[in-house]
Amino acid sequence: MAKIQASTTIERPTEEVWNFMLEVSNLPKWVPGLLEGKVTSDGPIGMGTTIQVKNSAWPKLVEFRITEYEPGRKATMDITSPAAARGSRETFALENAEGETKMSLTFDMKLNGFYSLVGPFLVPSQRKIAETEVGNLKRAVESGSKS
Repeated sequence: MAKIQASTTIERPTEEVWNFMLEVSNLPKWVPGLLEGKVTSDGPIGMGTTIQVKNSAWPKLVEFRITEYEPGRKATMDITSPAAARGSRETFALENAEGETKMSLTFDMKLNGFYSLVGPFLVPSQRKIAETEVGNLKRAVESGSKS
């Protein structure tokens, strides 16, 4: 498993950043290559929520389940599909910093089957994607982008 990390400071209050991040319709505004996202379970977003995203790369559909949830502070999502990436985990953590928000992203990439052989070659591109993701989030929230 490869650990990929990226972070930034967003010049907005933590609550504003959290609300923007957890609005699934906002995902295409900051996640590279994402075309759409939708909640596939009932109820408000929280522990156990399932989310499906459609992206422009392979695989077209990726499904996540929220496995850790601390409102306003931290959300962890495990990939449940496709099988090639099952067990990968993405964690978003926010920390209040006097009216600003320190945001960190940790992606624990686990590839299964044949894909485990190419995993080490994907780390540099995944690191660049993570850095782009946090940069896009910073720009989208600071610009006041709405859903």
